[in-house]
Parts: sequence; structure tokens; C-alpha cells
Amino acid sequence: MIGRLSAGTVRTIDVLLVFWLAFWLWVGWTVNDRVNDLSSLADGVVNTGEVIGDVGDRLGQLADVPVVGPIFEGIADGIGGVAQETISRGEDGRTAVNRTAMVLGLLFAITPTLPLLAIWLPIRVAWGRDRKAVQDGLAQSDQTFRGYLAHRAVASQPYRRLASVSSDPFGDLAAGRYEGLASLELKRLGLAAAIPPPQS
Repeated sequence: MIGRLSAGTVRTIDVLLVFWLAFWLWVGWTVNDRVNDLSSLADGVVNTGEVIGDVGDRLGQLADVPVVGPIFEGIADGIGGVAQETISRGEDGRTAVNRTAMVLGLLFAITPTLPLLAIWLPIRVAWGRDRKAVQDGLAQSDQTFRGYLAHRAVASQPYRRLASVSSDPFGDLAAGRYEGLASLELKRLGLAAAIPPPQS
């Protein structure tokens, strides 16, 4: 497959993949944001607990009243306990909502993107290494390397492309006429359109 990918195809896939990643990252962020909005419910529970605690504190101030003071003190202690429990449950709820929002956001962002990255990145790296190796080989530009490029072109390019540079690709290979076919392979890799002349 790597031998058939052109530079244009690789660039197109790269751009599409960047847009795909950006879209799903945006979806994940949006899901995280919307689920986090539910933490306002937990905030309401915490606020309710604080109001209950204020009521308990005010009743606790009546503990010094003769005769009925101990009754108010007991009621205030009970209300204080309810307030603390309510606040604690609200804070636990807020933590759970935040954790759920983060997990859902990551799932929406990662699930559609990781499989594509796992498939494309090894192909992209291998293609880049192959292209770099060919680019380095151009420095020698000897007849053997030119023949290698020409054989690659015949093995991987569709016939209509081969026909655009040679009326008889196999005859050209047999006769050692590599320039047109080798240039076709370089063009596929997004390198020079014409192979340099062999060094003397």
C-alpha cells in the first residue's frame, strides 16, 4: 500500500485527519462542558446545606435562654448534623459530576480518533521514511538507483500513468531507459519531477 500512495494523497489524508481530530476534540470538550453544567444541581444541594447550617446556628444562639435553652441547643445540634451531611453529599455529587464529565469528554474525543491514528500513523511514518530514503538516494543518482526507481514505478503505477512517460515501459526497463519511469516515481513521492543526470 505504501508504494502506491502519492504525496498528494498523503497530504489529503493528513488534512482530513487533522479536521477529524479537531472535530472530535471539539465534541469531547462540548460534552464535558454540558455535563459539567449538571454540577449546578450539586451546588444547589451545598447551598441548601449552608442555609440549614445557618438556621442551626441561629437556633444555637438561643441555648442561653432559661428553661428552653437546652431544647434549642439539642435542635441546633441536630440541624447542624443535617447541614453537614447535606453539604458533604452536595460536594460528593459535584465531584462525581466533574469526574463523569471528564470521562465522557475523553471518550467522545478519543474513541473515534485513536483507531484512525493507530492505522494511519504507522503508514505515514513508513511512507515518510521511504520518501527520505529515495531523497537521500538521489544524491548518488547512479544507474542502479535510477533502475530501482523505474522498476518501482512499473510495479506500482497504473498503466495510464506509465503510458504518459513511455509507450513501452517493459521495453524501456529491458533497454535501461530509466529516466521517464524513474521521474514518474519521484513525482509520486512529491520529489523532483525529473531525475538528475547520472554522476560521472
